[in-house]
Amino acid sequence: MRRKRVNPFEESQLWVKTDPPGFEIDVFENKGRGVRSTIPRQRGDFLLVYSGQIISKKEGERRERKKSSGYRYFYRDLCIDATKDDGRLCRLINHGTKKEINCKMKLCGDCLCLFATRDIQQGEELLYDYGLKSYPWNSNLTLVKRIFRWKTLLALTHHSSIALPVEKLLLKMIL
Repeated sequence: MRRKRVNPFEESQLWVKTDPPGFEIDVFENKGRGVRSTIPRQRGDFLLVYSGQIISKKEGERRERKKSSGYRYFYRDLCIDATKDDGRLCRLINHGTKKEINCKMKLCGDCLCLFATRDIQQGEELLYDYGLKSYPWNSNLTLVKRIFRWKTLLALTHHSSIALPVEKLLLKMIL
C-alpha cells in the first residue's frame, strides 16, 4: 500500500535545519563514506537538504582555486560550500554513473534539495551525478575495476608479494 504523498517542496522546508530520519552513513568499497536509505523511497520523494554556506559562484570559484574541496556545489550563480562538516548527510552522497543514479539536486526556494529520480530500495546507496566529466574516476573507471580485479586475483592465488609493485605501476598509469 502506497503512503500518502506529501508535497516534496513543503517537506523540504521542514528539514532545513536537520536531516529527516531513514538514512545512515556507511562505508562503500572504492568510494569511502556514503549514505544509504534505511526505508524504501518512491520516485519524486524529497530526500535531503544540501546544507552549507551560500556564497556567490565567483566566491566559490575563488575558494576552489585557493583550496580545492569536493564539498562545494555550484548551481547557476550560486555556490553552497559544505566544506565544513556540520554533520548533515547530503554532503556525503557519492557520485553515480548513468544506471546507478537514483536522485537529483533541485533548487527549492533558497535550498538545494535532493529528490529521488526512481524508486529506491531499503538499504540502497544514494547516488547522483555531480555534473562534471573531468573527475578521474569517470575516465579511469574501467582501469580502476581492472586494478581491483587484479589485486583480488593476486590475493586469491597467494602472489601478494608482487601485488604492491603492480599496484604502484598501475597507479602511476592512472595519475
